Amino acid sequence: MPATQSRYTALAVHWADRPEHPEFLAVEGRLLLFDTLEVARQTVPRFGSGRQELWDAAREVIQFVPPALPQSGGFNRISLYPGYDPYDVPNGFRARGVYSEGIGRDWRSHVYWRHALEALIAWADHINARVGYAPPSSEKGAAQ
Repeated sequence: MPATQSRYTALAVHWADRPEHPEFLAVEGRLLLFDTLEVARQTVPRFGSGRQELWDAAREVIQFVPPALPQSGGFNRISLYPGYDPYDVPNGFRARGVYSEGIGRDWRSHVYWRHALEALIAWADHINARVGYAPPSSEKGAAQ
Protein backbone atom coordinates (compact mmCIF):
# COMPACT_ATOMS: atom_id res chain seq x y z
CA MET A 1 0.00 0.00 0.00
CA PRO A 2 1.53 3.39 -0.91
CA ALA A 3 2.31 5.70 2.02
CA THR A 4 -0.43 8.10 0.90
CA GLN A 5 -2.97 5.34 1.50
CA SER A 6 -1.51 4.07 4.79
CA ARG A 7 -3.85 4.39 7.70
CA TYR A 8 -1.12 4.61 10.37
CA THR A 9 -0.18 7.83 12.16
CA ALA A 10 3.19 8.62 13.75
CA LEU A 11 3.80 11.32 16.36
CA ALA A 12 6.63 13.79 16.81
CA VAL A 13 7.43 15.66 20.03
CA HIS A 14 8.54 19.30 19.90
CA TRP A 15 10.79 19.81 22.92
CA ALA A 16 10.73 23.26 24.54
CA ASP A 17 14.47 23.79 23.99
CA ARG A 18 14.42 22.72 20.30
CA PRO A 19 10.88 23.30 18.98
CA GLU A 20 11.87 23.39 15.31
CA HIS A 21 13.50 19.93 15.45
CA PRO A 22 10.78 17.48 16.49
CA GLU A 23 11.66 13.89 17.42
CA PHE A 24 9.46 10.99 16.40
CA LEU A 25 8.04 9.33 19.48
CA ALA A 26 9.54 5.93 20.18
CA VAL A 27 9.17 3.39 22.96
CA GLU A 28 12.27 1.32 23.73
CA GLY A 29 13.72 2.31 20.36
CA ARG A 30 10.60 1.35 18.40
CA LEU A 31 8.61 4.02 16.56
CA LEU A 32 5.12 4.46 18.01
CA LEU A 33 2.20 4.17 15.57
CA PHE A 34 -1.51 4.76 15.92
CA ASP A 35 -3.85 2.72 13.75
CA THR A 36 -5.78 5.78 12.56
CA LEU A 37 -5.48 9.56 12.64
CA GLU A 38 -8.72 9.80 14.63
CA VAL A 39 -7.44 7.49 17.39
CA ALA A 40 -4.24 9.57 17.59
CA ARG A 41 -6.31 12.78 17.84
CA GLN A 42 -8.32 11.30 20.71
CA THR A 43 -5.29 9.99 22.61
CA VAL A 44 -2.64 12.72 22.25
CA PRO A 45 -4.35 15.26 24.57
CA ARG A 46 -3.71 12.85 27.47
CA PHE A 47 0.02 13.55 27.09
CA GLY A 48 -0.54 17.14 28.23
CA SER A 49 -1.24 16.05 31.82
CA GLY A 50 -4.25 18.33 32.08
CA ARG A 51 -2.76 21.35 30.32
CA GLN A 52 -5.08 23.15 27.94
CA GLU A 53 -4.83 21.96 24.32
CA LEU A 54 -4.82 24.19 21.27
CA TRP A 55 -5.29 22.36 17.96
CA ASP A 56 -4.05 23.47 14.58
CA ALA A 57 -6.19 21.14 12.47
CA ALA A 58 -4.65 22.23 9.16
CA ARG A 59 -1.16 21.19 10.30
CA GLU A 60 -2.24 18.37 12.67
CA VAL A 61 -0.41 19.92 15.62
CA ILE A 62 -1.50 20.11 19.24
CA GLN A 63 0.05 22.75 21.48
CA PHE A 64 -0.14 22.55 25.27
CA VAL A 65 -0.69 25.65 27.43
CA PRO A 66 0.89 26.86 29.63
CA PRO A 67 4.12 26.19 27.76
CA ALA A 68 7.15 24.54 29.33
CA LEU A 69 10.22 26.77 29.48
CA PRO A 70 13.19 25.83 27.25
CA GLN A 71 15.42 24.98 30.22
CA SER A 72 12.74 22.73 31.78
CA GLY A 73 13.27 19.67 29.58
CA GLY A 74 9.56 19.57 28.78
CA PHE A 75 7.57 19.62 25.56
CA ASN A 76 4.96 22.02 24.23
CA ARG A 77 3.71 20.53 20.97
CA ILE A 78 3.06 17.17 19.37
CA SER A 79 2.67 16.80 15.61
CA LEU A 80 0.64 14.03 14.00
CA TYR A 81 1.92 12.46 10.79
CA PRO A 82 -0.88 10.52 9.06
CA GLY A 83 -0.12 8.22 6.17
CA TYR A 84 2.97 6.65 7.73
CA ASP A 85 3.63 3.22 6.25
CA PRO A 86 5.63 0.80 8.45
CA TYR A 87 6.07 -1.50 5.43
CA ASP A 88 7.78 1.23 3.37
CA VAL A 89 9.86 3.32 5.78
CA PRO A 90 11.45 6.50 4.33
CA ASN A 91 15.24 6.48 3.94
CA GLY A 92 15.82 9.04 6.68
CA PHE A 93 14.39 6.69 9.28
CA ARG A 94 16.73 3.85 8.39
CA ALA A 95 19.69 5.90 9.59
CA ARG A 96 17.98 5.99 13.01
CA GLY A 97 17.54 2.22 13.16
CA VAL A 98 13.89 2.17 12.02
CA TYR A 99 13.44 -0.31 9.17
CA SER A 100 10.53 -1.44 7.01
CA GLU A 101 8.52 -4.28 8.47
CA GLY A 102 7.94 -7.58 6.73
CA ILE A 103 4.34 -8.40 5.90
CA GLY A 104 3.08 -11.30 8.02
CA ARG A 105 5.89 -10.92 10.58
CA ASP A 106 6.02 -9.37 14.04
CA TRP A 107 7.02 -5.72 14.01
CA ARG A 108 10.63 -5.09 15.04
CA SER A 109 11.06 -1.34 14.46
CA HIS A 110 7.55 -0.15 15.35
CA VAL A 111 5.14 -0.54 18.23
CA TYR A 112 1.35 -0.33 18.15
CA TRP A 113 0.08 2.38 20.50
CA ARG A 114 -2.14 0.10 22.62
CA HIS A 115 0.90 -1.93 23.62
CA ALA A 116 2.61 1.19 24.97
CA LEU A 117 -0.20 3.48 26.21
CA GLU A 118 0.44 3.10 29.95
CA ALA A 119 4.17 3.66 29.47
CA LEU A 120 3.50 6.71 27.28
CA ILE A 121 1.15 8.34 29.75
CA ALA A 122 3.57 7.65 32.62
CA TRP A 123 6.39 9.14 30.49
CA ALA A 124 4.37 12.29 29.74
CA ASP A 125 3.19 12.65 33.35
CA HIS A 126 6.78 12.31 34.59
CA ILE A 127 8.07 15.00 32.22
CA ASN A 128 5.14 17.31 32.92
CA ALA A 129 5.50 16.85 36.70
CA ARG A 130 9.22 17.60 36.44
CA VAL A 131 8.42 20.94 34.80
CA GLY A 132 5.59 21.72 37.22
CA TYR A 133 2.44 20.41 35.51
CA ALA A 134 0.68 17.56 37.27
CA PRO A 135 -2.39 15.80 35.85
CA PRO A 136 -5.69 16.35 37.65
CA SER A 137 -6.40 13.46 40.02
CA SER A 138 -9.44 12.30 37.97
CA GLU A 139 -7.39 12.16 34.75
CA LYS A 140 -4.51 10.36 36.48
CA GLY A 141 -6.89 7.73 37.84
CA ALA A 142 -8.39 7.17 34.37
CA ALA A 143 -4.95 6.56 32.91
CA GLN A 144 -4.18 3.73 35.32
